[in-house]
Amino acid sequence: MKFRIIILFIISAFNNSLWSQSIIPNGDFENYIQIPYGISQWGKCESWTNASDPQFFNLPSPTPDYYSTLGELPYTYFGNVTPKSGNNIMGFFGMFDPVLFQGTSIKYYREYLSCNLTEPMTAGDSYSISFWISNGDSLLTNGYKCDGLGVCLTRDVLYQGGAGAIDLEPQLKIEGEVWSMGWKKFEFKFLSDSTYNYFTIGNYNNSSDVSYTSMADSLPPIYHKEAAYYFIDKVEVSHVPIIIDTICYGEYIELVAPEDNSYSWSVKHKPNIVISEEQNITVSPTETTSYILNGEFNIIEREIVIEECPELEMPNVFTPNNDLINDVFVPTHMKNIISSNLIIVNRWGDVVFKSKNLMEGWNGESNGYESNDGVYFWKLQYEGVLGSKFESIGEVTLIR
Repeated sequence: MKFRIIILFIISAFNNSLWSQSIIPNGDFENYIQIPYGISQWGKCESWTNASDPQFFNLPSPTPDYYSTLGELPYTYFGNVTPKSGNNIMGFFGMFDPVLFQGTSIKYYREYLSCNLTEPMTAGDSYSISFWISNGDSLLTNGYKCDGLGVCLTRDVLYQGGAGAIDLEPQLKIEGEVWSMGWKKFEFKFLSDSTYNYFTIGNYNNSSDVSYTSMADSLPPIYHKEAAYYFIDKVEVSHVPIIIDTICYGEYIELVAPEDNSYSWSVKHKPNIVISEEQNITVSPTETTSYILNGEFNIIEREIVIEECPELEMPNVFTPNNDLINDVFVPTHMKNIISSNLIIVNRWGDVVFKSKNLMEGWNGESNGYESNDGVYFWKLQYEGVLGSKFESIGEVTLIR
């Protein structure tokens, strides 16, 4: 039985160059309906919405912002910032001081950005999800950081239903309060458990749980309002490529994972069942199987393709003289064959032996009589362990 060691390619969730094309439409916000000037112009950006439910008309309405270097960037009401790439970016409130909306029921006003993926995510497949966040570097109104920022993936359109928090737990969430005067990348690995169609980013912490902190060391207090505002650019959701290897039926293979802080192996069609938490695992699948490594920093899908690899070796001479040495014409080696049909004919084409049990072998007799010395021809039809059909032909010399 053969044994192989396969070292997994290090497909880090922090190396987007290895991922396939993003399924986020207009993820860098470069496509626009009109060039934006001023705040609250999210509607001028193609493919993105503010996740606001059209059935709700109560003010204040959530109004994310769209910015362009062709318009007012790098200077905005909420901070000075240059796009991470291209000309355009979006901005949104992670939270806003409720006292600014006296007379309303708003408790920590929120804004969300949402889009329809260009294709549904596939249940059981692995994805890399990333985006860049900045608070800007100016001395303007955004003087706080907050927690709760995350991404919710849904099958149906996700509506905010007002200007408060969306009451859902996001699949992907940034830990702790977020603050960066420069661009900071956030990246996640995600094993999809459904055919998700929509991507929505914002602050999902409810009002009693939201945490925010003044960045007084960064900005003078005179500019502070209890508001955490974020610019966003380069949103990507990409399929993690499948790495394929091939082994023969019956072989073992060791999958060696890259260094990580945690390891969780599962089979793709049963993603919620952990088969190992070791860095390296040894497997011997009997059918083509995809294994998923879900680590803290790495996500890898490894498909092990199983081939039958039937092996057959037949002797070219046998001596049926009852000396117990090479008395029967049988395989000298056979592997991964489950059924067979052997036919042996003489030089005139007459059938001298046939059997569906290859290991029974031919003892050199035909119809109870010893066959003459000489050359005989054989044809073997057989079935591999996975059901494929094969055929071999050859000749054997009988010597008594």
